[in-house]
Amino acid sequence: MESEALMSIRDAKPGDEAGIAGVQVSSWQTTYKDIVDPAYLQAMETGPRQDMWERALAAPDAGSCTLVLENGEGKIVGFLKAGKSRDMAEEGSAELYVLYLLKAYQGAGWGTELFRTMRGRLQDLGYLTLHVWVLEGNPARFFL
Repeated sequence: MESEALMSIRDAKPGDEAGIAGVQVSSWQTTYKDIVDPAYLQAMETGPRQDMWERALAAPDAGSCTLVLENGEGKIVGFLKAGKSRDMAEEGSAELYVLYLLKAYQGAGWGTELFRTMRGRLQDLGYLTLHVWVLEGNPARFFL
């Protein structure tokens, strides 16, 4: 595991799509291997996710934040996106949409660091509460 000094958290930007999509697919395939149908996981491809992230990063939602975690070589090894809650009608309610880390970076506190950074950004955007939906059985659901 890399030292804390070599890791960095920053806002995602255009050009990060491939790194984000790679983390998303890889983390699904490792984290959900005992939860989701193996055929579904095996069929996952980065291309469609990369296209989706390209659109999202080109025109970000004003009330959201997308953060990436980079290792010392500048490789994206984790990311998260949060913004206005899609399910809660109450004003000031945010939702953590996604938080993924490559397996090698899980369990070292980086998910918590991403979460803390996101929490500050959401507070700056005026959100008062946060909702998180997690797959039952997800081994990473207790990262805080």
